[in-house]
Amino acid sequence: MVVALEKSGIAVESLELVQPSLDDVFVAKTGYHLEVEDAGGGDEDEEAIVSALRANLRVIGALGLRSSSRPSAGPQLMAPIIVFPTLLLAIQTGGAGAAVNLRVGGISFPQVDSFLQFMLAGR
Repeated sequence: MVVALEKSGIAVESLELVQPSLDDVFVAKTGYHLEVEDAGGGDEDEEAIVSALRANLRVIGALGLRSSSRPSAGPQLMAPIIVFPTLLLAIQTGGAGAAVNLRVGGISFPQVDSFLQFMLAGR
């Protein structure tokens, strides 16, 4: 960028690169500020605190609504949440079924009828 400016005849006296903070990114994405500005006297003003809490609740509500509406917008994102754990459970249950009969050093597997019952933590 500096080279392009110099080629254009614009002299660059100084250049500073600043990485945005987490607060900067949050404000850019949501448009909300989470900080409470000091009322000036050092004592916390009750109205400022209540106002900040209301603003924070609005942000939490907006983010919650946004995150809860996303799965319905993309059902393809829900498939891995259901398919992969189910597939993993089936593989583990089939491959580790004999593990319920293991006995090592006097310690045996918990009393269950099947490995599936153990994996689902039910009796």
